[in-house]
Amino acid sequence: MLYDVLMNINPVAFRIGNLEVRWYGLIITCAMVLGLIILIFMAKKKGISSDDTLELFLWVIPLGIVFARIIYVFANNKEYGYFPIESWDDFVNCIAIWDGGITIYGGMVGGVLGAFIFCKRKKIKLGTILDMLVPIVLLCQAIGRWGNFCNQEAYGQLVTNEKLFGLPFSVYIDAAHAVNGAGWYQATFLYESVYNFIGAILTYCLWRKNKVNGALVFFYGVWYCVIRLILDFLRVDGLLSTKIACVIVIPTFTALGIWYYLHGLKKLDHDKAALEVEEMLASDD
Repeated sequence: MLYDVLMNINPVAFRIGNLEVRWYGLIITCAMVLGLIILIFMAKKKGISSDDTLELFLWVIPLGIVFARIIYVFANNKEYGYFPIESWDDFVNCIAIWDGGITIYGGMVGGVLGAFIFCKRKKIKLGTILDMLVPIVLLCQAIGRWGNFCNQEAYGQLVTNEKLFGLPFSVYIDAAHAVNGAGWYQATFLYESVYNFIGAILTYCLWRKNKVNGALVFFYGVWYCVIRLILDFLRVDGLLSTKIACVIVIPTFTALGIWYYLHGLKKLDHDKAALEVEEMLASDD
């Protein structure tokens, strides 16, 4: 029963007059609310109040959404033609998230900028905040991919083996959304959703034991780019620019992450030794 409902889901959840409320928007909203609840819980463990966490959320989310849209439009300027911005209408169209079309990479840029502004205002280390956000982002990405399912997008190649018809292997795409005619296509949205959910659990466990603030950012970069690189070879809408970016990020973040973590451990040992010396001198006095 549930399976039949999923296979025939309407992308529009309900209507209020002429306003269409889509499952995609509802799913993203639920993901953000859940992310905020978990973030408040994590922040308390770092001595950050609920009010400050809410302020962080209000910096990160709006900037993340706006940059996700702007960078998507910029990357697809041949289709949109809004750059260079020459009028107020061009600017409005660039940030018109209600028209659809966003990119996770733009969201990351805006989110980091929002976190940076918050940290400057509150005098909190940026690495502390970014490490808390990593598992939240992965969880939200895992949930958000089901919005792609409702919109019949972010799918892979055509599946012809009848034994692989249906979830978790493939998803049915109708003629209006399929590039090669209606049929069963690889459920790449689900592959990434499961992968990111595992990543969210893993990074949360690492966050609880991590001693080097900011190290999880490098882990996230490698973790996400690995699956994105693989899936972009499967997806019908895979972009060359995404593949190139992933190929650059994976080795770069791996090398920088290892150096950053080892350097951080060395600094912690140095600070610990210095503190022991100070305590020894104080006891002698």
